[in-house]
Amino acid sequence: MVKLNLNNTGTLVDNSFIISGAALRIRWMRYRGRFPAKEFLSAYPEDLQAFLARAEEMADRGKLTLGSKGHWLTGKHYSSIFEFKMPVTRAFGFRDGNVLYITNAAKKADTVKAQTPDYERAMKLRADFLKRAKK
Repeated sequence: MVKLNLNNTGTLVDNSFIISGAALRIRWMRYRGRFPAKEFLSAYPEDLQAFLARAEEMADRGKLTLGSKGHWLTGKHYSSIFEFKMPVTRAFGFRDGNVLYITNAAKKADTVKAQTPDYERAMKLRADFLKRAKK
């Protein structure tokens, strides 16, 4: 079981760090003072644990062994977005250098078309991050 970042009293430390591995660092993306993906996944403890296990593999290897657990989206518009797949939810993120930022999460949709608004949100948050990073 992967553990969340806790302080010495066992309280969750409110920062963006998830895990650092040989290939990548993975962080929650902060947007308007909040962590949208972290907040969403916290409501699904089993999926949060599954996500953290996938994040650990991604940080160590730079990819997931099984594409059924996550993959880079295809197509010109969404190819910069990585999708982590858990049983009930999905989490989305993008890479900037050697850091993968987790932008948002949502319940699993029945079709790719139904999941498209979540991809669009990930693209919006990525654009916001890159705009702020240039300043």
